[in-house]
Parts: sequence; structure tokens; C-alpha cells
Amino acid sequence: MHGIGIGSQTHLHPNNCGTQQPRGDGWIIAFSHELAQSIAAIALHGQASKQWLDGIELAHEEARANIDEIVQNALRAGEILRRIRALSGSGELELVELDLNELMATCAATIESELIWNNVRLCVTYSQAAPRVSGDSMMLATAILNLLRNGLSAMARVDDRALELRLRSCWDARGVRVTVTDNGVGMDGRDLDLPFRSFFTTEANGMGVGLSLCRAIVELHGGSIWAENNDGHGAAFHIVLPRLQR
Repeated sequence: MHGIGIGSQTHLHPNNCGTQQPRGDGWIIAFSHELAQSIAAIALHGQASKQWLDGIELAHEEARANIDEIVQNALRAGEILRRIRALSGSGELELVELDLNELMATCAATIESELIWNNVRLCVTYSQAAPRVSGDSMMLATAILNLLRNGLSAMARVDDRALELRLRSCWDARGVRVTVTDNGVGMDGRDLDLPFRSFFTTEANGMGVGLSLCRAIVELHGGSIWAENNDGHGAAFHIVLPRLQR
């Protein structure tokens, strides 16, 4: 995924943030999970393209779209490897000025094929005033994408209603808020913090690092993340990041 940034770069050292992030091998495990997802996406789109190309009628547009996905996921995999090397070396992050609306649009485009595959509609609502923050574009995109994919997983077994994800940005009293809402099965209301803990998963083949990585990324940026059940179906996940100080 290409970074979206404006202005000068600054550096943030994870050990100086006073938050609970993965350290040492924890970062490697978390980003290895992200790398595996990108590689899986490359394989999936490659197989789909081959099936279309082997068909009687050549589906040019579908094949072209999947090849684009292969390229983007390969670039993302390379960027993840670069970040792993950076974190295992200096441990410093390069922060740039970001427009979260632009980052959300990039995430929506990245996950489009997964939405189509799962028959899920994504509704994106952008803050009218550009919500600018200081952050690492790849890391924040990873957090948003993980929340979107978590929503897809929560709706995987739902068959009695139309499936819908909502992605929204707005100004919050504490900063800039990004919310991902699904209409899936919801969560156990007794412990809404549980999904954010490392290696907790309800999926048979899951590693349980997706949401814990989200929390680590958000807290590394000085923000907060929490979840709540909707009044009807599903759950909402909220991220609040400090607004950019000029």
C-alpha cells in the first residue's frame, strides 16, 4: 500500500510512548501476520485470474482488476518487510502529516474485492473538515483494514439479513475519530476488551493478533481504541487519534 503523506517527517520511538505495544518478537509476530495476509491475497487473486484466463470467454476487466490487486498486495508485502527491518533496528517510526479521509478511501479500495467476494456493502462517510493527524500511513491503514476484515469475519455466518459495513470519520472532543461498524453477530458484552488481547481469537485458523495489533498501532500514535455492541446487530470499533498540532 502506498503511503499518503504531506510535509516533513518526524520520528517516534516506541519505547518512549508509555503505552503497551508488542516489543521485540511481538512486533515480528504481529507484522508477520499482516505479511501472511498480503501473500494469501496475492495467491487468491492469482488463482482467480488464472481461472478467468483459462475460461472460454476471456474476462479482460476481471483479470486486469485481479492483477492490479496482485501488484498492490506484493507492494504492501514489501513495505511490511521494510517496516519489520526498521522496527527491529532503530525502533523508530517515520511520521508524516496524513488526511484520514484519504487513508480511508485507500483502505476501501484495498478491500473492495473482499467485499464483493463476501457480498458485503461498504458505506463510507467522510468528515467534511479534513481530519489531519501525524502518523505512519502503512501502520494506520493496517489498523483500519484489520477492523474492516474483523467486521467481515463477524458477518461470515449471518444469512438472515443484508450484510453491511460502515466506515466513518468525524471530529471528536479528544481528536479525530474513525469508526468501523458491522451488522454481524456482535461480541460478548461481559468483556469487550477481550478481543484486543494478544492471541485471542474465535476463528479456527486465526492467530489472534489482528485486533491486538490495532491497539498497539493506535496507542503508539497516542490514541485510543475501544469496542461496543450496537443496539441492533453487530458491533462498532472506534479509534481516536490526536488531531495534528500546527
